[in-house]
Amino acid sequence: MDERIGEHLKILNQYLLYLRTLTEADQNTFCNDFRIRGSAERYLQLAIESCINVSNRILSIIVLKQVDWDIERDICEICFYLGLKYDVVISPNSLPLDGGGLGWGC
Repeated sequence: MDERIGEHLKILNQYLLYLRTLTEADQNTFCNDFRIRGSAERYLQLAIESCINVSNRILSIIVLKQVDWDIERDICEICFYLGLKYDVVISPNSLPLDGGGLGWGC
């Protein structure tokens, strides 16, 4: 594995661990404590950025033949174009989306 991809995946894993600890808060606490909610939003943003960084690294290794892509906007389309198959980084059980943890709408 590419060293830089490995580094990004380690960072992503750390952010996911932080997010999992935030799921310990009950819904009322999560919705009303700006520190918990803000932390969840920030670590989710950082996790997404880590996924984008991994994708960008993969694309830089492959060396795209077309240069008119907007990498930030078209990352999924580029990967599809290149035939890359997505494996789910976050398993369905890693963050509850069924009304518990970070899945609440506050």
